[in-house]
Amino acid sequence: MQQKILKLLVILMLVLIPKVNAECSYKEQAELNKEVANIKTNYEITTTKVIAASADDDSDIKEFDAEIFKINILNLSDKFYIKYSNNYNNDTK
Repeated sequence: MQQKILKLLVILMLVLIPKVNAECSYKEQAELNKEVANIKTNYEITTTKVIAASADDDSDIKEFDAEIFKINILNLSDKFYIKYSNNYNNDTK
């Protein structure tokens, strides 16, 4: 009997969660927009030499040029963060 009451309470707690809307005031939005306007980004494409070896044997060592992106993010305050991912395995950091 106690297990049934406990299960019912858990179900009710999950169903009856109040909805919370967290919105910023106009003043807070204006301050955040002002800080966001200060954040600057740029990138440059550089070429670098890469040495790659075959996983099967050591005889196939090749050297080739690879293009890499250098991304600079300036004036990022503690209120904001960077979230990046790749299209290889969808990891997000």
